[in-house]
Amino acid sequence: IVSTSNANIDIVPHGTGDVTLQADMVQIGSSGEDVRLTTNGTGNLKLDTNGGTNSGEITIYDGVNGDIEVAPNGTGEIRLETSFLRVGKTGGSVAFITDGDTSGQA
Repeated sequence: IVSTSNANIDIVPHGTGDVTLQADMVQIGSSGEDVRLTTNGTGNLKLDTNGGTNSGEITIYDGVNGDIEVAPNGTGEIRLETSFLRVGKTGGSVAFITDGDTSGQA
């Protein structure tokens, strides 16, 4: 499917239908440029493994302050498997706030 005159290509299902791409990998963008995945309006942007209740999910919430929240579904953990982790801005203060019991936690 190729557009002419630099026009967009619209794939619009009727009613509440979805567009399904059944492939092991989907590539977006051309080589060497940034890729932007965005909503068509003010909705949140979600990436999940299967859309069900037993799914890992990354959500970028639409909002005034542009916050990004990373939260597991249920009792899952957030694992940052890296040898280096930077939190905060250079010269700024960082606040760590917990919403639960931290007894016995390092």
